[in-house]
Amino acid sequence: MHAIFPEKRSPPFFVQNPLWPIRHGFFGLCGGISELQHALLQASYLKIDPDQHCKTNANKNDWCTLIKTIASTSLSALHFTGMAWLGNQKHTNRILVLPRDQAHIMQPADALITNDPHGIIGVITADCAPILMYDGVAKVVGAIHAGWRGAVSGVIEETIKHMCALGCTTSNLQATIGPMIRSESYQVSDDFLQTVQDFSAWNIAPMVHTVDNGVFFDLPLYIHKRLASLISNIDDVNIDTFSRTDFFSHRRAVHHQEQISACNVNGLHLLPENPYNGEKIGQNYTAQQTTIDMETRRISTSHGRNISWISLTAERPRLF
Repeated sequence: MHAIFPEKRSPPFFVQNPLWPIRHGFFGLCGGISELQHALLQASYLKIDPDQHCKTNANKNDWCTLIKTIASTSLSALHFTGMAWLGNQKHTNRILVLPRDQAHIMQPADALITNDPHGIIGVITADCAPILMYDGVAKVVGAIHAGWRGAVSGVIEETIKHMCALGCTTSNLQATIGPMIRSESYQVSDDFLQTVQDFSAWNIAPMVHTVDNGVFFDLPLYIHKRLASLISNIDDVNIDTFSRTDFFSHRRAVHHQEQISACNVNGLHLLPENPYNGEKIGQNYTAQQTTIDMETRRISTSHGRNISWISLTAERPRLF
């Protein structure tokens, strides 16, 4: 006898550090709550129901409610039902310790720390590095959004300093670098390299390589070196957001939009292959349909993000 099961949407895809006994995950695009064509996990775009007590101009009191609404699918995948926080990321080196600083959650900050066993903290990234921090002895976790600007301004070092102020030790601190743009995909300018070098205490030449006429920078190695100056237990999921289409990449999205703009037949755009799952999404639309679809793709590619969470809550046992 053959059982027939109803078709279900795949749960959100995420990766973890298998050695950590706590709930955490680096989430990609699949299985999300978006109302757009492919149900992507949109962490920064959501149509808010006006009947709900969540507004896009939410005040400090309902900001956490808004965050939980936006990221409900990823939180559900971790079976987490407590308080959730995301920062107002602006490529700074500012740190918030929660729940102590929750009144300032709307202020710019690119790293969050908590020792609340019932809370979860997260960051949103596109090609920047999400770094999750964990001290199993002091029972403190941290989440860092580290692009090159944040890295050179010291967001990693500031986070570790604040975690140590809560009782962590550098010998017990662990870090996992999540999905981010990798060296083979990160082409940069000479001006960029000079700026990074100016803010670095060591020679960055080993992190630079040339392919044909392009210069590429190893941002993960740069971030690893800044971490390694303070702690020794560092892991890396080794996922390139640019080449892995189940994760969002700002650079890939921009490149995709440039391809769309360059492809025009009789005044009507033909959308190229969907970068997320390979399905064809382009046809010879009417002008009006094309405009609508182009706007949908603009929202999807410009606002999609990868979301990463970490909590002190124990990992839920898995059934095999």
